[in-house]
Formats: sequence, C-alpha cells, structure tokens
Amino acid sequence: MPLDKTHVCHVVLEVGEHDVTVVAYGETAKQLATVFAGSGVQVDGQLIQHRWTVDVNQKRERLEVEADKITALTRRRREMP
Repeated sequence: MPLDKTHVCHVVLEVGEHDVTVVAYGETAKQLATVFAGSGVQVDGQLIQHRWTVDVNQKRERLEVEADKITALTRRRREMP
C-alpha cells in the first residue's frame, strides 16, 4: 500500500534522558498531532537511520522512528487500601 504523505507529523518524544524523533504520515500523523505534551504514547514502527556528509567530510547521522501506529497510554488509578 502506498504511503499517504498528505498529512505529516514530525515530533520529538522524550524517552528517559533521550529524545526520539518520530515521523508519521496520513491517519497516523493526524492521531499523533492530537497527543498532548506530557502524555504517554506507544509508538509502533520502523527505526530509520539517516546518514549524510556536510562541508569537508563531516559525517552526520540521525535516527528516527517512522510510526505505523500510535497508541495513547492512560495511567492506571492506584487502588486505595
């Protein structure tokens, strides 16, 4: 199935002490765009590595997740003793 690039959402999620770049397309992008800052999400997709060279042989690279599915996570309420 061809990738729907009509809608694109590009975000950076904080995972512990690391920032993870996530890109989503189509309906998944619309869903990702509705996530509020500080909300928990589960992202299913592929890890993509980008490499390029700038100036005189300065090598750069970036990892990002191309999301296939976004699931909003809800916090469980603690049971009162």
